Amino acid sequence: MPNPLSLLLALIPATFADGQPAADRNTVRKRLFPDGRWTTSVYPWAMRENNDLISVAQAKLNPHRVGDRLFGDVAAALETTTGAIHAGVCIDTGSGTGFCAEHAAIASMVTSGEYAIARIVAVWQDAKGGLTVLAPCGRCREFIRQMDPSNIETTIILSHGRTAPLHDLIPEWEWPEPEPPVPF
Repeated sequence: MPNPLSLLLALIPATFADGQPAADRNTVRKRLFPDGRWTTSVYPWAMRENNDLISVAQAKLNPHRVGDRLFGDVAAALETTTGAIHAGVCIDTGSGTGFCAEHAAIASMVTSGEYAIARIVAVWQDAKGGLTVLAPCGRCREFIRQMDPSNIETTIILSHGRTAPLHDLIPEWEWPEPEPPVPF
């Protein structure tokens, strides 16, 4: 049986219209999932730096105030393991039915039929234009984890130049083993 990676790479052109070799624009990522499976993904237009994904999120910021509520003041962007980019913004509601920007970006991803996240970032911008990269809240961390078992390895962008895998941000994420019987 042919190597699946070879089949994927055969579909990528040797050069692009501007003459740059395909190798300069494509990355191949091998991932080990928690269950021991390996996967190989080809990212045809993979983003090179986390600053690029931060910029995608920043471009989606669109604050809008309604009374004492603010919509769109936090934005998130994610890259799937296939290289697709999805973004979303937060919705703050008075009734508690709102959601974080990460949830909106993940909903976009799921709508496209994908579930595995390679990396994700959320940002907020103050009135003076200062940009802050935000770590996902606990609810978002668990939401990311539950989308796909491989997401426990998702790269969380914590600041410019600082990342961590999701499993480092969720303590005791694995389902525990049953307790041994206690003798009476």
